[in-house]
Amino acid sequence: MITSYPIVSHTLLVGDAKPFVAAIVTLDPEMLSVWYEKNHLLSQSLTEAAMNTAVKDYIQEYSDRANSAVSRAESVRKFIIRPNDFS
Repeated sequence: MITSYPIVSHTLLVGDAKPFVAAIVTLDPEMLSVWYEKNHLLSQSLTEAAMNTAVKDYIQEYSDRANSAVSRAESVRKFIIRPNDFS
């Protein structure tokens, strides 16, 4: 579900044999630019966006929605945003 978020490019879920599920998220630069414009925010580099509170809050909002559709054990409790895509 997380990868379907408008500004997310890819998501890697981590949690096998761990006490909770975490996500590593990368941003879609094209959609991020649209999101910045739509929200009347100044465009930033991907590195800056990965640390931006508004971006984190937006992803958290979608994460909360996704978590409401799965069990507690399957829910993403933490996430980090990488400034560049997986290679």
